Amino acid sequence: MKYSHLPLCFLLVLVPISAYAQAKDTNNQLTWTYTYLKAKEGESENLRKYLVSNWFAMDSIAVQKGLFNDYKLFQNTKPNAQTEWDFIVGVEYITKGTYSDIQEEWTDIRKNHKQVMIDGKGLKELGNIIKSEELINAHQRINGINYNDERIKGIAPFIGEWQEYLVTDTNEELYGKLKIEVDNQGSSIKKNFQHFQQPFTYSSIGYFDTKKEMWVETYVFSNGGHAIYEWQRDKNDFVLVPVQSSFKRNGMSRNRWTVINENLFQIIVEKSTDGGKTWILDSTTNMKRVKG
Repeated sequence: MKYSHLPLCFLLVLVPISAYAQAKDTNNQLTWTYTYLKAKEGESENLRKYLVSNWFAMDSIAVQKGLFNDYKLFQNTKPNAQTEWDFIVGVEYITKGTYSDIQEEWTDIRKNHKQVMIDGKGLKELGNIIKSEELINAHQRINGINYNDERIKGIAPFIGEWQEYLVTDTNEELYGKLKIEVDNQGSSIKKNFQHFQQPFTYSSIGYFDTKKEMWVETYVFSNGGHAIYEWQRDKNDFVLVPVQSSFKRNGMSRNRWTVINENLFQIIVEKSTDGGKTWILDSTTNMKRVKG
């Protein structure tokens, strides 16, 4: 999306595709564009306010008009001078041509928008656009994923859309719905979860860190929390280790994902009170997954 001089904190808005949008979706392809921004020193919060007041104000109109499907705002929860970005603006287009297909309609929205200054400052004074990239929505290209890629091979059992059931010795109870997607190049991952027993959801977006050789995800939870997790490989298990979290805990906690078979896996919570030198079992949850 071209925001001109107007340009992402966790914010997720899901809006059904309009009849107009469906008519334009001749390629059956949804494409995300990510715009990375770096705030100027001391201006991170003002830049966030600017994006919400300007970019998202226009994006919400575009969604209502069926010009694109969704938009998100991601914020680096631990910014510093060395981090590449502070915010990412994500926009999900409905058609293959992305911006070129809606340029005329978007220009009208931008012209009718009155720029909201934050403390008398605009984008130029608050931050800079670092880069942008484009990703095809994973569920549209899932068959194109190279499952022999070492980045994908380990997490392949978790990719897909699942109905999840809590399994006990005597019962199976519908728990929630989890969707895990990986882009066709095997470089980004996205999760969405909806709890069926409580008003709770979470979403995440992540990337493969080539230096650490592991997946790194940033989560936002509907209860207002956020966290960054690393997928550390331990033989056939994945251990999701929080490297930063807004939740206050006694000691350290991590989640071990163990695949039992194609339809059953365990989430094992392990805790440490000595800074990660030793870990003890806290709880074990058996989850059954059913496609769809």
